[in-house]
Amino acid sequence: MLNFDSDALKDILKDVCELTNTVITLFDDNKNDVFSMPYPSKHICKNLRIVKTLDDKCKKCDNDALNHAYESRSPYIYRCHMGMTEAVLPIIQDDKIIGYITLGKVVEEKDIPFLKQQIRSCCKIYDLPEAELLSEIDKMPIIKHDTLTACTNILAMLSDYLLLNKIIKPNSPPLHTQIHDYIIKNISADLTVKTLCSYFKISKSMLYKISIDNYGCGISEYIKKLRIEGAKRLLGTSMNITQVAEAVGMSDASYFIKIFKKETGRTPLQYKRSSAINNKIEPFNKLSLD
Repeated sequence: MLNFDSDALKDILKDVCELTNTVITLFDDNKNDVFSMPYPSKHICKNLRIVKTLDDKCKKCDNDALNHAYESRSPYIYRCHMGMTEAVLPIIQDDKIIGYITLGKVVEEKDIPFLKQQIRSCCKIYDLPEAELLSEIDKMPIIKHDTLTACTNILAMLSDYLLLNKIIKPNSPPLHTQIHDYIIKNISADLTVKTLCSYFKISKSMLYKISIDNYGCGISEYIKKLRIEGAKRLLGTSMNITQVAEAVGMSDASYFIKIFKKETGRTPLQYKRSSAINNKIEPFNKLSLD
């Protein structure tokens, strides 16, 4: 889900809508329609989508376009099943897609005959008011493809502005907190840079930057630190050295002993013997990010 300031969003988008004579819609990262300006009731699509079959086709068009934008991570201009044109672009923060903005519906002059043909066909099949729908086509903005591309580029800059001023923001913890929590949850697994990049859909360079900026070291070093901290806690329990090593993702006990001594100055056994912690320790999965 997205958090957004609806009043501020309306104030900003109304000028764009007035300039382009289009509807601008905001989707969250789960592809849910969460905001529209102006309201969809003013658009030709409302009169078509009262028919479930047409509504399903419209939803498929929207979903296919959003998937395309997700895969390409870039703006996508397309023609819907009726012949109208729309643009969708992903909203990206910290190299992660947190939502989408769409701009439409408009029509390119070359597509008007096809659109009218589709309207007539739908009216005949679904008993819709043909004259009314055809007249609405005359109210639609006719736009050149290059102009739509320019509008889309402006919308991309606008999305950056909305993020910078926190008018829209993800309804989730910061990415560095999510990464920390994922590492803790999967500390016994084979955690690699590739695994983290794949799971969070970010690049290696972005992962490195997030790690340096928030943890003060590279991600591999940070994982090692968390494993040592986890081992310290588990050494205060009845678990033996081998079990502790496996629990923190270091199944090679010799390697674990070597790394643990290097980081703490003591072997795991020495630490276990000197530890004042008995059975009351903070669970490792509660290890927080300071």
